[in-house]
Amino acid sequence: DWSKCHVNQKIEHDVFTFALSLNEDASYLSASYGVGQVMGFNHEIVGYDTAKEMYQNFNTSYEYQIKGMFKFIEDKKIVKHIKSGDLSKFVARYNGDGKVAEYTGKMNDAIPIYNKS
Repeated sequence: DWSKCHVNQKIEHDVFTFALSLNEDASYLSASYGVGQVMGFNHEIVGYDTAKEMYQNFNTSYEYQIKGMFKFIEDKKIVKHIKSGDLSKFVARYNGDGKVAEYTGKMNDAIPIYNKS
């Protein structure tokens, strides 16, 4: 039966475990990981031989997740968009065209919080 899977981390992990039982390689490649939600198919960009290796390292510490996120940003050459203030271009290059307005809005909402610290 179909049910919602993006409800909480436990349910997402259960779905991922189920997917692994169907096709391990495809499951690791098609999921996103860490604080930066880097897709498994980008494993080489962030310095791993396999998506499984990336998943395993990302699960050991936030340090690997953050380093991977910044390697992804560096590879996509999108820091310039943050520096110029064009967050919608940054979002589109980082995450695709699907939710540009939503994620740009979230980033804009976070700027005053960041500037206070």
